[in-house]
Amino acid sequence: MNPLTVASARTARLVREVAVPVYSTSTPAPAREHVSMVEFEDECHRSWSGPFYTVQQQRDEIARMEAVGYWISDIDCSNKCWCVK
Repeated sequence: MNPLTVASARTARLVREVAVPVYSTSTPAPAREHVSMVEFEDECHRSWSGPFYTVQQQRDEIARMEAVGYWISDIDCSNKCWCVK
């Protein structure tokens, strides 16, 4: 085989592959919520609160702490989260 026939065979194979679509039959992984922690601070100190397993739990805690006078310093995943290895 010379380089010209190899190139033409490769081009023909690529054209055939493009013409025939390949569909995946696997189901996508279900979406998972992250387990989060929220760091609050005031003039004197910082503290972490959580873990929160749903977004609504996190929102309720943020509203409660802001009503007391704290503000959000950081939001991060907990070490209990599925994404933390």
